This record gives sequence, structure tokens and C-alpha cells, in this order.
Amino acid sequence: MHQPYPTPEYRSLRGFFAPRYWPTWIALGLMKAVAHMPYPIQIKIGQLLGIMSYHLARQRRHICEVNIRLCFPELNDENARS
Repeated sequence: MHQPYPTPEYRSLRGFFAPRYWPTWIALGLMKAVAHMPYPIQIKIGQLLGIMSYHLARQRRHICEVNIRLCFPELNDENARS
């Protein structure tokens, strides 16, 4: 007779406490903390993260701009960036 597939109650979560998962746990904790904050503060935090992402992810931003120019050649540069 074969073993049944492990169900969630049989799986161990011990492996997820390894140091390689610590950044994930920290990010999840921060997201949970932000979820309990008032909505206007959540909006400000989101705006700050958006500004940081815009400046830190230059290569990704360039890829997006090229894709938009290829998909919508009729848009001028100002409309394509907005």
C-alpha cells in the first residue's frame, strides 16, 4: 500500500525559518503592520515606495518605456511617459 500524499497538517514549516527566508518574513511582517495603519498613511507609504522603485529600477523602467513606444507608436514622448 502506498503512502498518502502529505496534507498541510503533516508538512513541517521548520525549513521556512532558515536565514534565506528571513527577508521574506520581514517583508510579510512589514506588510501586516502597514495593513493595520490608517488609510492615508498607507497611501503615503505606497507613494514613497513608488518613488523609490522609479529611481532604483532604471533598467526595468527603460524596458517598460521601450515596450510602450513599440506598442503605441502614435503616442508622443510626454504621453508615453504618463
